[in-house]
Amino acid sequence: MSAPSNSTTILPEADSRAIAVVSGKGGSGKTIIAAVMAEILDAAGHSVILVDADTGTAGLTFYFGLELVTNTSVGLSDVLVDTWIDPDRILGLTRPIKDFKRTRFLSIGDYRRFPRDFPGVGLADLLGRITEILRASSEYVIFDCRGGLDDESLAVCKAVDDILLVVETDATSYQA
Repeated sequence: MSAPSNSTTILPEADSRAIAVVSGKGGSGKTIIAAVMAEILDAAGHSVILVDADTGTAGLTFYFGLELVTNTSVGLSDVLVDTWIDPDRILGLTRPIKDFKRTRFLSIGDYRRFPRDFPGVGLADLLGRITEILRASSEYVIFDCRGGLDDESLAVCKAVDDILLVVETDATSYQA
């Protein structure tokens, strides 16, 4: 499939920030930290897009999808099956979060469909483009990554401005 012609240049807001929340292992609290960060920024009047980039368990999608966000069955996994990125499609997949004023959510979609092979283009490049698009429409983009530092989490880390590394004070966390 070829990319549609699109001469629109996407430029991030001047002060926009993209943040990845990662850890060396699962169960460290990344999902709750990402959600609380979005809640605090939203309450302070900032626009936020919260992205579930957990290709293993889709924790944030399940967390919000229970009662705070409608239609979490489509999202990031649906965007990544193509090698071209349509800004309108990505922004159209973001959903409002109940009780949040200026925060939207991009679910992982069906994380079982998440492509593992990106022929001709790298995952970091695709996520970089998606991050640009999201930053252009929001002050903050927060990615909740998968537990462990795998290829997907590292690709997100390459696409963002800041990385929040969540660790626990136990031997397993330090080793991971």
